[in-house]
Amino acid sequence: MTKVIFACDESGAKGYADKGETYPGEVGVFAGFLIIDECVGDSLPKFMEIYNRYKPTKGKHHITDLDNHLKESLRQEVYQTIRDFTLPCFWYAIHVEGLHAYHISTAVIVQKANEILQEVNSEKVSHIKCGSPRTNPASMHIELFCGLYGHLIAFLEERERKEVDIEIRIDQIDNPIVEDFEAIAKKLLSQDPVVHKTTGWNTVVDTGRKLTRKG
Repeated sequence: MTKVIFACDESGAKGYADKGETYPGEVGVFAGFLIIDECVGDSLPKFMEIYNRYKPTKGKHHITDLDNHLKESLRQEVYQTIRDFTLPCFWYAIHVEGLHAYHISTAVIVQKANEILQEVNSEKVSHIKCGSPRTNPASMHIELFCGLYGHLIAFLEERERKEVDIEIRIDQIDNPIVEDFEAIAKKLLSQDPVVHKTTGWNTVVDTGRKLTRKG
């Protein structure tokens, strides 16, 4: 079993797909670097050494809180350590307007499909009533993580690292987002068939009974 640590963080936009960009060219970015178990013993102490030199006396400290000359010094020390240990780096970016355009085009397709379905259903009598399809706007944060994690999986697959224990180290985030990240990771790694569920209501026999069809 290969143990890897993937340290990553996001920057920029992380809203939802139903909103356009707030300025031309706005993007969201998720980036990180990978430490494979063979390098953990040597590289982690070096990163901790860097952290201890710049850490605040109390509370959380961000690089933007440093003076300009310290910002550049911190960046260069981290970059040099990454180069010294030849740590793989990954990034994934999405244009806000691109995600927004995809959301709109998907909504149009779903709406047209729904209209066709209603037209077909109007020609036949059925006592099973289903709800209308919905297009929930995608989260930029989730989509960025999905792309970044996909890069990581592809990297490990290319090197035939099949049995891998991946530890994600990231800034503190809300529990619902953690659950979404875990769901994305499981989906990318799973080889099980994808199951979609359609729910309908029997309006004649046992009114109110919910029927679920998998397909």
